[in-house]
Amino acid sequence: MRMPNFSTLGIALLSSVTAGCFGGGVVYMTECESSVPICNYKYSKEEWGPTENFGKMDYPQVPNCLPSKENFLAEWGRPSDTIMVSEDEVTFVYKTVDIWCGVVPTWGVPVPLVVPACEGFDRITFKGDKATYLQFKRVNKTGFATIPMLWAGGKMPNPCPKPCTPKAQECPQAQNSSFDREQHSQTVGEVGDRCSADAECQEGLFCYRLSSSCQRRE
Repeated sequence: MRMPNFSTLGIALLSSVTAGCFGGGVVYMTECESSVPICNYKYSKEEWGPTENFGKMDYPQVPNCLPSKENFLAEWGRPSDTIMVSEDEVTFVYKTVDIWCGVVPTWGVPVPLVVPACEGFDRITFKGDKATYLQFKRVNKTGFATIPMLWAGGKMPNPCPKPCTPKAQECPQAQNSSFDREQHSQTVGEVGDRCSADAECQEGLFCYRLSSSCQRRE
């Protein structure tokens, strides 16, 4: 059984230290789908959600093209199911069970009403070595807390990704095992360069998702 992610309860638990505070939180499943690349959005095995410039018309669209098929399997591991769509097109399915979800009403003291009863999935389609479509159902959370006349706050749920406009759909060429490492180091990002996946950074660097830039591993 999966252990609960206690950060999902933090919305309401913070209110337990102050009498007279009330609010609540909801932990639920969100289903999304989009063509790839997606813009101003992070999507990996561990996290998903918008970057700081998501949905802002005055900011450039930064495409997230997802890793190549080879690198994707190395990061995500063996899929639960593999669906052959055509000779050169495949969908990898990753299933997740026993996800904690429910509600956390609060009136002075939070009362978590969450159980491991939800199920999720990630489905990523590749044509050749390039990701072309994704569909997922993942845990989402939202909530609020307030101290009457003094303070109020909350957390907005993650929105679904949006495909890039045609002008922003240029993705770097997918990497494969025969790719020349010296050429790779000359064509991909250095420290501080923009990126959307680790494969877009030089060897020894990784793509820091919060800033969408190549950084050194500590």
